[in-house]
Amino acid sequence: MSSSLKKIAQLQLLLSEMEEDFGIKDNSTIEKRVLLALADLYSEDGAVATHDIMEHQLIYGFSRPSFYRALSALEEQGKIKKAKSVRGFYALCAE
Repeated sequence: MSSSLKKIAQLQLLLSEMEEDFGIKDNSTIEKRVLLALADLYSEDGAVATHDIMEHQLIYGFSRPSFYRALSALEEQGKIKKAKSVRGFYALCAE
């Protein structure tokens, strides 16, 4: 069991370094999860519906208001943007 915990610790340290590299280390847990869910669902040629992001496994357990606050915060930070002329679609901002 201790070797499994050590592996988890190493993965957590790696994840923390990657979050810092991508500039999301200081984001809240839900902001990170929303961003990662969007990245998981996103394809280069399109955008992702808010409903699909909300239904993603990473978002499970968060309240609807928290989800929308996270979307708004990520948009203000320039990490995501509203996409398409139709309401309710988001895309990743170019890095």
